[in-house]
Amino acid sequence: MADGFRYVWKDKQVLTMMLLSLIPMVIAWPYMTLLPIIADKVLNIGSAGYGLMYSAAGAGALVSVLVIATMPRVPHKGLVTVIATFLFGVFLILLSRSNVVALSMATMACIGIVSTGTQTLTNTVLLTKTPVELHGRIMGIYRLDRGLMPLGSMAAGAFADVVGAPPVLLVMGFLCTALALIMGIGVPIVRKID
Repeated sequence: MADGFRYVWKDKQVLTMMLLSLIPMVIAWPYMTLLPIIADKVLNIGSAGYGLMYSAAGAGALVSVLVIATMPRVPHKGLVTVIATFLFGVFLILLSRSNVVALSMATMACIGIVSTGTQTLTNTVLLTKTPVELHGRIMGIYRLDRGLMPLGSMAAGAFADVVGAPPVLLVMGFLCTALALIMGIGVPIVRKID
């Protein structure tokens, strides 16, 4: 693991992609914790509707993976990842403001597209930029961010108890878009990752 951490610290493109992947994982992905409340209290569609919301996100994720897999090459992977992270925040904002079932389902599909797109592109960059003998260690370090998602979920749930789920989704969306903009503008190396 020490070799992996040393390599990540040394390779600024790999480090930047890992840091970029933390934004949606900690700030945006915990939206899933709030979906049962959105389905029940905002959209009034109950557990069946909640399942459909997840299915819409899954359909979007499938579309994203198929599009990326059929492309011979995705140019400007770093910039595309920043844009997808920004859009993840935008779609969370839209979901927080929607009380129309069809719009919410369409938004969930879009969330599935951009959230899976960011992960797929990050995986691709990490595996193409690192030596084969370090792939396992680098991917292990990258996957450590999954351990931080429960912290975001805990915070989202606690705030939702106080102010409700839609305002928390709104804040999560704004934070995600703001941090994506900061990374995209303030960290020029991310725009050069190809």
